[in-house]
Amino acid sequence: MKIVLDAGRTHESQIIDVRVLDNWFSLCTDGAIHVGYGIATAGGVLLNRKGEWIMGCNSLLGECSVFDIKLWGIFDGLTLIQDNQIAKVTIQTDCLEAIKTIQATSFNDSNSTLIRRIYHRLANIGVWGMQDVNKSNEAEEMFGHGFNEERMLIETIDYEETGANTKHDPLAPPPLI
Repeated sequence: MKIVLDAGRTHESQIIDVRVLDNWFSLCTDGAIHVGYGIATAGGVLLNRKGEWIMGCNSLLGECSVFDIKLWGIFDGLTLIQDNQIAKVTIQTDCLEAIKTIQATSFNDSNSTLIRRIYHRLANIGVWGMQDVNKSNEAEEMFGHGFNEERMLIETIDYEETGANTKHDPLAPPPLI
């Protein structure tokens, strides 16, 4: 099983073996709309490396678009991750559009308050990845022939005092204090 690593916004990629990422957690997010009432909910489940449930979250959103539901599920899950001080996480969603939007947008470039809030949470987490769990033609076009749900994009964000992205090796051991 292989994944693609992306370092900051430089888009320098490298392929690594996902089996070395033993201390990573998974956030599985989703949402739903009641068609008759137009009321939406979003939530997520946090899993350990073995796929065992740790905790979950959900929220009632009212009326909003499917795209916003997916973003709210990611945001609520990231809040859960940040509150529990989890450092390395793979975010799984079935909305490739949300993945593309988050990965292509920087904090200062987004017109969406929700996307800026997601980006802020991701910056506080440090090392994160996004995985599209929906096998679709769009995903195959983005990732190429042979796409599967085990392939994901990992982005690392480190903020210095200037708030700028810096290169970071997510597999390097933590610094000694």
